[in-house]
Amino acid sequence: GPAPSPSPAMAPAQALAPPAAPALLALLQAACSPGLARGLGPWQQGLQATHYWDCNGQGCDATVLKPFDQHRFVAAPQYAPTNPEDFGGALYGEKLWLTGAASDALASQLGRDQGCCGSDRHSGGCGRCLLVRNPTADHPDWTAVVMKKSRCPPESKGCESPKVHLDIAAPGYDNVSVSTANICGESGYKTYINADESGVCAGTHGGCQCSSMPNNTDATKVLYNGCVLFGTWGWKAGDPLMEWQPVDCPPKFVERISAAFTSSGVEPVSRRSRWPWIAAGVALVLLALAACIVNRILDSRRERKEAERKQKKKQQNKEKERLRGRNFGGQVAARDTSSGESSSS
Repeated sequence: GPAPSPSPAMAPAQALAPPAAPALLALLQAACSPGLARGLGPWQQGLQATHYWDCNGQGCDATVLKPFDQHRFVAAPQYAPTNPEDFGGALYGEKLWLTGAASDALASQLGRDQGCCGSDRHSGGCGRCLLVRNPTADHPDWTAVVMKKSRCPPESKGCESPKVHLDIAAPGYDNVSVSTANICGESGYKTYINADESGVCAGTHGGCQCSSMPNNTDATKVLYNGCVLFGTWGWKAGDPLMEWQPVDCPPKFVERISAAFTSSGVEPVSRRSRWPWIAAGVALVLLALAACIVNRILDSRRERKEAERKQKKKQQNKEKERLRGRNFGGQVAARDTSSGESSSS
């Protein structure tokens, strides 16, 4: 898509810039914008976005579950909106990590399955990410990284070819009245919330508090927090047109999502990002290394003092030997003198 035109504040500065200034401007832009510093491209227009949470398994996970069991094919709570700051921080300055279902036209622009997070036999793009922003939201400057975890097939409304469409997974925001795939709360499925709870905010936008959602287990806390975070973004409608561009998925995001669903199904939420433990391990290693260095310094000092003590003792012994030799020589000389005197007499 076309690059956005410069803002009124920036256009004059660039127009008046002398020929030698482009490099300086580039440095200033890179320093002030993490996204530009990472080489982001121009924003593309016209991405139609919607939201859902029907508790159903995500298409990319269908090939992961072995053997396939319909009752274990459910959405992992970890797919709910997540604050990057809880898992090591944002890569592009983004405020949310999201998952969602992509139309075939969108998936074709994301590339092949990434290999970390399932596969899609129909359109690819599983585990690939895009950066999005909603110009009409309460926070139009917020960006979100969205990973494809499912397919929005051409027979679904809004995903017909060649439409570029993204359906974002957001607990509490499923339009239950028209949803044809909602299994939340159905017998035999561990979905953590029921159908009513999956759509508590579907009819509202911009600050739904998600108060009707449960918040008493690790899994429901993740779903509840995801609902609140998504609501804080402040969509003004359920189908905004977004700006977007493909990006590499943040490694910590990939780590979280790839660990959420395995061949046996949904993994416990307690399996959070390992970065705090890794950081703690690194800290312990550094402390141990510091202790080794301190001990080595102390050992070196002890060795030096011991060497100095031995050298001093050696010098003292030499001095004693020298003195002893002098005394012995004096005694011999005295005896020789005494013997000479005796002989002459």
